[in-house]
Amino acid sequence: SGAEVDGLPERDNLLRAIFASDIGVDNETLTTRDNGYVWFEVNGVEKARDRTLAEVRDQVAAAWREDELAKRLNVKAGEIVRKLDAGESLETIAKAEGDLEVKNVGDARRLETTSLPAGVVARVFSAPVGKAGSAAGDNQSRIVFKVLDAVTPVLDPDTDANKAIETQLRSSFGEDILVQYLARLQTDLGVTINAAAARVATGGAAEQN
Repeated sequence: SGAEVDGLPERDNLLRAIFASDIGVDNETLTTRDNGYVWFEVNGVEKARDRTLAEVRDQVAAAWREDELAKRLNVKAGEIVRKLDAGESLETIAKAEGDLEVKNVGDARRLETTSLPAGVVARVFSAPVGKAGSAAGDNQSRIVFKVLDAVTPVLDPDTDANKAIETQLRSSFGEDILVQYLARLQTDLGVTINAAAARVATGGAAEQN
């Protein structure tokens, strides 16, 4: 039926061991986190098969409805976007389409946006000022938007986020310069490695002749 089996101890480890076993095999005992033990035996294996239409009819119907709804929403959103780009107002279109909700969002930022899904924000920032667009919303909805303005925020180097970025960039630049410097030294001076000595220095055993 596709439902998960409840109540199995150490579920992930146990299922992994079961599917790695076979009928009649003497399996190793599994140890649980609370120092218990799990014994299991495979008594039979049902061969994998595609489920019949009768078994998945409800799921198929639900998936078709969801797909069809998404297609129709996408077509309708495209029509509205074209009307907006032609000069009609959101308020006029929203009323004509059945009193759809209209919001003016002023906190659309690339990061930490509070009132728009992340996918919508990405599409908003890909559209120029004065142009409309659409993106998938939550719960099989479609959001149509028009960019009214775009403002580049003033850089404040003293914010915690910018300080963290500065620290990360300094570290990254320093490591990159060091790697390039070492590579140039190796090229100019020539480098050979004593493999046996390296193994001993790192805790390995030297090869015996």
